[in-house]
Amino acid sequence: MDMRTAAGKIHDSEEAHAARIEGVARFLLARRGKVRLVLIGGPSSAGKTTFAKRLQHHLERDGASTLAISTDNYFVGDELNPRDSQGRLDYEHIRAMDLELLNDNLVDLIAGRTAMLPKFDFHRHAPMEGRTPARLSSGDSFIIIEGLHSLNPELTPHVGAECKFLVLADTVSSPFPSGAEEADQRLVRRIIRDSKYRGRSAEDTILLWDSVRAGERRWIRPFVGNAEYTFDTTLPYEPGVLKNFVEPELRKIGPDSPAAPVARRLLALFEGVAPIDPALPPPYSILREYIGDSIIQY
Repeated sequence: MDMRTAAGKIHDSEEAHAARIEGVARFLLARRGKVRLVLIGGPSSAGKTTFAKRLQHHLERDGASTLAISTDNYFVGDELNPRDSQGRLDYEHIRAMDLELLNDNLVDLIAGRTAMLPKFDFHRHAPMEGRTPARLSSGDSFIIIEGLHSLNPELTPHVGAECKFLVLADTVSSPFPSGAEEADQRLVRRIIRDSKYRGRSAEDTILLWDSVRAGERRWIRPFVGNAEYTFDTTLPYEPGVLKNFVEPELRKIGPDSPAAPVARRLLALFEGVAPIDPALPPPYSILREYIGDSIIQY
């Protein structure tokens, strides 16, 4: 694909994304004071974090006050974390979080009181000592939460439904040719992100994928019907950009690896895909969450 054609396709795709995010922001701004909690859920590598941060930017640009809360800071720690049927720590279980503390904090914030927010130490796998005070600046401020369990009513039972707005961020449409499986797009994104930022090989990511998908089936898919809005994070041009990053990682997987069949299948998806210069996507693109050089702080 020549650069001019690629640039035009990227521009149109990103403009469509921006318009939909702006539409969500306008919807919320029209309900300031009624909607207080925006909950953004979705599966792994669906672009939840970038969507949440861009939505927060749009709201603040138009005069709204926001507070983003990470549910990661509510992990109970390994000592109290639930275990699966094989006795392994189940970090995706909803009770891996301190739901009582989260709801106490949300109720206090919405009521205009100061809440003492926790912080989790991922090196010790335990909550940190002490908490940080937080208070909303106005009675119509938005609290934004994104995470695995955001669409599950068990996450925020103490906040009235009339105060919530639930969003599903997911790869609804596929940019790949026929033959791609439903989750391949997200797997490719995750392989790139894990190799660049988490020190995990493509082989390890592929071998972990079945467990990730099992967690999605248990903790996300049963609740997608609760979402009031679905944001499709797919960018039609993304295979051409992702090709530059994922093919070298997949080719590192040896033919005897248990991950080799998946690697061969993913490589086949890119055989007819023309590469696109990874410098072309804008610095705020959802793709930047995976390929890097984003202006958004993660």
